[in-house]
Amino acid sequence: MKNILTITRRELSAYFTSPIGYIFMMVFVGISVGLFTASFFVFPVADVRPYFGNIPIMLCIFIPAVTMRIWAQERSENTWEMLLTFPMRAHELVLGKYLASLIFFALTLSATATIPVMLASLGNPDSGTIFSSYLGTLLLGAYFLALGMFVSGFFKDQILSFIVTLLACFVIYMVGTNFIAAKIDDFIPGLGTLLNDVVGLSSHYNAFIRGVIELADVTYFVAWTSILLFLNTLYIDGRSRAGAKLVFAGTTVITLAIGLMANWLIGDTSLGRFDVTEDKIFTISYAAFCLKKEVDTTVQIKLYISPKADMPTGMTTLEQDISDKLNELSVASHGNIEFSVVNLIASEALTVLNETEDGEEDEDASEEEVLEKRMLDKGIQPFMVQAMSEDQIMNKLVYSSIGVAYKDKKEEIIPEVLPQSLEQLEYKLVNLIYKLTRKKTPIVALVAPKEAIVIPPDLRRMYEQMGQPVPESVDPYEIIEQVLEYEKYEIERVELTQESPLPDEYDTLVIINPRSLNERQHWEINRALHGGKSVVMAVQNYEWNYKPNSRGFQIDLREENPNVNPLITHYGLGVDEDILM
Repeated sequence: MKNILTITRRELSAYFTSPIGYIFMMVFVGISVGLFTASFFVFPVADVRPYFGNIPIMLCIFIPAVTMRIWAQERSENTWEMLLTFPMRAHELVLGKYLASLIFFALTLSATATIPVMLASLGNPDSGTIFSSYLGTLLLGAYFLALGMFVSGFFKDQILSFIVTLLACFVIYMVGTNFIAAKIDDFIPGLGTLLNDVVGLSSHYNAFIRGVIELADVTYFVAWTSILLFLNTLYIDGRSRAGAKLVFAGTTVITLAIGLMANWLIGDTSLGRFDVTEDKIFTISYAAFCLKKEVDTTVQIKLYISPKADMPTGMTTLEQDISDKLNELSVASHGNIEFSVVNLIASEALTVLNETEDGEEDEDASEEEVLEKRMLDKGIQPFMVQAMSEDQIMNKLVYSSIGVAYKDKKEEIIPEVLPQSLEQLEYKLVNLIYKLTRKKTPIVALVAPKEAIVIPPDLRRMYEQMGQPVPESVDPYEIIEQVLEYEKYEIERVELTQESPLPDEYDTLVIINPRSLNERQHWEINRALHGGKSVVMAVQNYEWNYKPNSRGFQIDLREENPNVNPLITHYGLGVDEDILM
């Protein structure tokens, strides 16, 4: 340990005895903070995610500048052999140099604390997200440092070491992004997705900046950092030994193959997930975790939303927030839920709507217009939201809907997903997915009275002359039937009479506003209860009508007489005869 600390002090002092270390820190902080503040005052949201979202690209450029000299300088100045003659082991040299570079990077990263301080003074940023973002950035930097240090050992030229490390960092980061993976899949189907799962690190890093600490992601960064340091030690230790190059090459191939295979095998596995956000916005309910038991085929979720540039200021982070929730649901379902984002231009929808109203179809329509037409046919439409523009409040047309598809069933749409409805989004999605994937549709036996109406003779004759049936009753509870059907229940409307008894198969009995229940109806309800069915009753003893007059209101009372108490008294229940006003 003493030797490691000696090397660490030597290397760390080298960063600060020359202006290079200070210049690096100032340039890194200046550029990263400058890029963030430039965009922050366009979309002023107290959130650190836009800052840390750009950090990986910055690290791909600046980390190679830190590591290029670690071994290359020793070789170019002919101090390499002298260093190896020190009474130190190879792993002590490697760890000492690595710790020095890691401490230097951590100090540089701490200098960016001005960002959360500024956001805290202007708004209320999430402290949990700030913590996890810094942790993820530190782990990512540690990984890139180990990679750059490993590459530096192969070169005498520092510039060459810088370029190779920069390319390696860029490739590893970019193949993990969905955009690059999709482009590769366009040329060779499946290759981009495979590289994303096996090599890419974006998904591991993005979890941290959302405010979620996943042990599998921590393990990924720690494991690959350890592998690269081990290979670096093996290379340094075997430079002066005969046949060491062959042993090193074989060990490198085997180690990297094992690491990549482990990435592929445990890519979607959760070893432990901690939501450190203040409001626990990514904590998934138990019902969501149970989805994997219900779903035997992948559920496809699509977010149809306007691009960020077309959104009003208060909705600029909406796509990001919804995608985060969908990603957490995907993880909770162990990959049984897949989601994608489809950006739609609301102005194109207006063009398509106008052409549809005119009865014209443009054969030379663009791909965007064809896509908009397809979305409109599916029931996905833009809607108006209020937006601030300078000193005015204006209406803006935007898209924000979610489509859920399962097997060959029709895609179900959740319309108008807004920031204020995000708290209910998980419930809506899980509820909808459960209903789409259940094996059997529940049957509800609905008992609700229809009101008889008196048709005047003149109006009756008019109906007859027009050849239309004369209405004998009106259904005040039709809306209940429509709501239950919308909620994916099968409805059987019955009257609990000999002519209209309970169906042979049903799951729930719903009785709305019963009136003068007779013995047969009591018997039917008791039979449902004894059969283990759920019975829901909405009962009132009185109906009130309020009529305004010169003195205030005239209140008319009508007794409903449901006759429910004889049925439920022995259960310890009853409808009180007293009136609460």
